[in-house]
Amino acid sequence: MPRKSTSAIIPARLDSSRLPRKVLLEIAGKPMIQHVYERVAAVKLIDKVIVATDSKEIVDVVVAFGGFAVMTDPDHKCGTDRIAEAASYLTSELILNVQADEPMISHKQLIPLIDIAQSEEFEIGTIVTPINSLEEYNDPNTVKAVRGDYGHVMYFSRSPIPFNRDNPNDFSSSLKHLGVYCFAPEILAKVVELPMTPLEEAEKLEQLRWLQNGYKIKSVSVKEKLISVDTEADLERVKSMIS
Repeated sequence: MPRKSTSAIIPARLDSSRLPRKVLLEIAGKPMIQHVYERVAAVKLIDKVIVATDSKEIVDVVVAFGGFAVMTDPDHKCGTDRIAEAASYLTSELILNVQADEPMISHKQLIPLIDIAQSEEFEIGTIVTPINSLEEYNDPNTVKAVRGDYGHVMYFSRSPIPFNRDNPNDFSSSLKHLGVYCFAPEILAKVVELPMTPLEEAEKLEQLRWLQNGYKIKSVSVKEKLISVDTEADLERVKSMIS
């Protein structure tokens, strides 16, 4: 069976509360958005890469380095809404949502995600990775995932889960969620129309809205970590790794 055609959409906002204008900040002579775009475009299984933004400045930057960008509604509340608008103009069989602040993204994360999306019954896919420290396990900014035997996620939480009652410091079976998604287009169009659910409102995790409405989120575990750039410290760490 031939592989499904795949488009990657990178939602990009100019405003960022913790690190202003971060997607345009320079890393090794290039804006961050260019690093993300080029790394995604280098994955041979991806047919098209698009930046979806509400900023004319970002569009101009992307076009200047030879990329493709589209303007989307400035009133979108989240990146998923933004990629859904951009995806509505495409005919791809799979839509990847890659964050604009992931300059270390590569085929090591994206190919396994595309691989698990090839079945006919596929709805939503995402990536998890082992947690390596107690600090990360207890950090509410690290989203944890618990999944079943076949890789489908049972729950996401900011709390330290699963919790070992006999040994509260045991994080050996805990997984960190990496916020990269793959969608069947028809599922993407449906989930953005769903109203917020109590679980989402409590945890501030939109993927819980999808789970609470019965959608299946399949996960793949990868060893390679991602460094999301949310702070100046994150930026300096990435700069030290990209020459």
